[in-house]
Amino acid sequence: MLSIQEWYGGTPSGIVSPIPYGDGCTVMPDGSIAIARARDYHLDWIDPSGRVRHLPVVPHTVDRLGASAKVSLIDSVAAWDTAHSPHPRLLPSPEELPDVRPPFLGEQFPPYPAVHGDLDGNVWIETRAPRKRV
Repeated sequence: MLSIQEWYGGTPSGIVSPIPYGDGCTVMPDGSIAIARARDYHLDWIDPSGRVRHLPVVPHTVDRLGASAKVSLIDSVAAWDTAHSPHPRLLPSPEELPDVRPPFLGEQFPPYPAVHGDLDGNVWIETRAPRKRV
């Protein structure tokens, strides 16, 4: 599978965002490439002739991150790193995190594609499970 990624998290200083915005893509049976864009959740469609179409934004529920959720997320990642790694990651400050979670997680490591094409020409995007409010 062709893998295209755009990395929006982090800076040249080596800071890694715990909320990556990775795009995902899949090759369709007719040779077209469907690219799911995580930043605004739309599809770019490249047909075999190279023509590019930008499809409308997919309706979805925006999962906003408040200040306390950002602090909690950074604290959780830092605690895990401290317990499991001799070289913890440099994490951003809460102000540097995005205000919303991506609608899907994009391509993951180890490779786990979130975007799939089927033989009927449909594109399937595995979204994140919604958070439960407590």
